[in-house]
Amino acid sequence: MGIFWMSNIWLKLNRTLFLLVCVWSTQAQTSHFNIIHPPGDNNADVIETDSSYVIMQQGNPPFEALHLHHFDKSGAYSKTDSFDLGTFYESAFNGICDFKDGYLKLSTMYFNQDTIWIHLTHFDSKLDTLQTLKYSHLNQLSTQAISVHYFPPNTIVISGMYGVRAGLRMHGYLLALDTTLQVKWERTYIPTNLNGQGGFVFYDVASVSDGGFFIGGERLFFGTNGLSRRKGVLLKIDSLGQEVWREELDGPEGNHRVLVEEVDDSSAAFFTTRIDIPDSQPFTQLRFGVADNNGILLDTTMGGVVRNMTPDFFEWSPNIGFVGGGFAQGLGFKSYVANIDPIGSINWKREYFNGNDIGTDYGFLESMTFTQDGGMLFAGYFLDRNGNGANMWLVKTDSLGCDTPGCHNIGLDELLQPRLSNIELYPNPAKDEVSLSFNPSIPSESKEITVQILNLQGKLVRSQTIQIDQLDLSIDVSGLPSGAYILEAFSDKGKLGYTKLVIE
Repeated sequence: MGIFWMSNIWLKLNRTLFLLVCVWSTQAQTSHFNIIHPPGDNNADVIETDSSYVIMQQGNPPFEALHLHHFDKSGAYSKTDSFDLGTFYESAFNGICDFKDGYLKLSTMYFNQDTIWIHLTHFDSKLDTLQTLKYSHLNQLSTQAISVHYFPPNTIVISGMYGVRAGLRMHGYLLALDTTLQVKWERTYIPTNLNGQGGFVFYDVASVSDGGFFIGGERLFFGTNGLSRRKGVLLKIDSLGQEVWREELDGPEGNHRVLVEEVDDSSAAFFTTRIDIPDSQPFTQLRFGVADNNGILLDTTMGGVVRNMTPDFFEWSPNIGFVGGGFAQGLGFKSYVANIDPIGSINWKREYFNGNDIGTDYGFLESMTFTQDGGMLFAGYFLDRNGNGANMWLVKTDSLGCDTPGCHNIGLDELLQPRLSNIELYPNPAKDEVSLSFNPSIPSESKEITVQILNLQGKLVRSQTIQIDQLDLSIDVSGLPSGAYILEAFSDKGKLGYTKLVIE
């Protein structure tokens, strides 16, 4: 299992490296543009059809409408189709997914302070409406829609939260539907130690082969309690929504929401920002990790500390790899995008803006899609605080995130070495021998551990079994060529983790 898992990860990484070599051939066929067009609003989703790019966003104005703004493949605006929903309409944070031969569009409908419902629209490939669903937990409580996901062949999962006004409690919320939009199950989740106002909000979902799911979210607090700082939430559930394990991701001063993407059949990657310095606009650092059915395997921070950097989208493709990004006040009110490899290193990072005044204009990219020409398309809104209001913002790049041909790497510093939550090596770099230590310790019932060393192509180059009763948990690495490797450790109870090993 370990070899297969690492080989699968490195296959994804090698595809990304292959793309770096072949980029000149793909750039010639990839379009580039960075455009704004009025009007705009927050929570914009973007899709690509055979003939156009389409931004789906809430009304501005009217506030009761869903707007579908069409642009041709060169970035020229062509038309807007609008749907009147009859009440205040808010597009979901992660509110679009492919579904059969069309799309599912998620939103929240506000009827009054106590009546807030999920609204789901099934569009066909021509963006004609086929079916709609309006739903609220217990048919009476305030239910906010945040993300929608289709997992073939027959499961749709919606994440979000529902609120209880008494005590201002927020419950993380999951709703599973079949492909006819009938309810399969629904669950709510709340922190076990919630002593004040606040609770869970769920932002993202990834599936695994056991039929279960990884859930990414955030724990929020209301009030001024010194312990009430936001935290990230990572949850593993089974196929019926029953909780398997949960982790609250903290930092020196807290953590933002967590987004998730499938890595392989049993693992998911997560992307977020850690809060290092408190402030009304906190200083943050990118954070990436990997978790499997037993817990977190990899947890690493990346680059320098930047004021108010938020994680707004996180996607994966076989040709480009993991791509995450969002808004960053500390980068001049711009948006950022980072391409991250499966062990937590940044391949490239870009910043985007489309204004005349960095101190006055705000640029918020909120969603993305991988495009048919091998590039990427990012959408959001651009806010001119001089009085010109909000504009739709659409950025089309090649596979390296360049919105103009041949751009160069800018932005975040070189990463810190990825750190694993439960295994350390010393010395590292090593020459003849390396010692292992574990935190938490190896399960007491385990009698031996097996250590495997793989090269960067995922090939096993060394394997050694160590008896637990040995005082010295060390392995022989003599004879290995200089370079970087991946070290995995297993007990007879399962995988203990993996980390980088460097041979001098």
